[in-house]
Amino acid sequence: MARRKILNALLSPLGFRAHRKQKNQGGSILNSVALERKTVVCPPIAEKLDYVVQRGPFEGLKLPDSGTWSDYDIVAKLIGAYEAELFPALEEIVGLQPDCAVNIGASEGYYAIGLKRRLPDCSVFTFDIDKNALPALNKCMTGNQVEISVSQHFNFESEKSDIDLSRFERPAFIVDCEGCEERIALMKPDEIQKSLFLVECHDMNVPNVTENLVAAMEETHDVEVIHQQVRDHRAFPELAHLVELDRFVVLSEFRGHDMHWIYAVPKAWK
Repeated sequence: MARRKILNALLSPLGFRAHRKQKNQGGSILNSVALERKTVVCPPIAEKLDYVVQRGPFEGLKLPDSGTWSDYDIVAKLIGAYEAELFPALEEIVGLQPDCAVNIGASEGYYAIGLKRRLPDCSVFTFDIDKNALPALNKCMTGNQVEISVSQHFNFESEKSDIDLSRFERPAFIVDCEGCEERIALMKPDEIQKSLFLVECHDMNVPNVTENLVAAMEETHDVEVIHQQVRDHRAFPELAHLVELDRFVVLSEFRGHDMHWIYAVPKAWK
């Protein structure tokens, strides 16, 4: 209790407030304070930008103003900082012209609708176990005047999925599903071989998942592991009016672990 009072005394002038850490609750007091600060700092910036992405591969994408767990990252997405490590891969994917894109862990549609805007002839499918994200996804579709398909029953084992990959020659998977990426290895060999993958890996949830997925793809794909990088606030003029601590809060994705992604392109595509 004493430490919380001291933290509040130090942080209150900046608009922060510390909370008691609940039993079995992940994260630290500092993370809780910083995330709360995001709810103060981010809305005015997002409103000024009219919720339109300013730079990066999805420039011009209009995001919903609320509705998903990813609300904390709204400004990072709008200014082109969110998962910026993936921008070169995303631009390459657009250039490779997949005929199908499957976004697992779609949330409000940042990736799915962003890709549909860049690839209007591509069939885009989404799936998210969080059904509460669907209203935001629908709002994002409406705001960007695009149509994508929302899957109700997805499984990497195709016979258990309502996405029929046999219809497509060049599918691309964008996957962020907190550990279920290990099930990619259960796909039919011919489906793996013809598919491109951009996968956020959660080895903290499923040990060795990165190693196992690389092993499953390395013979048929060119595989790259992309590592999380530090952001430079000077690249984002939208943050110039903020104090240094608020810039850090806006740019941090508060993941709790150093993250990395697998980017695997079928050798037959090149």
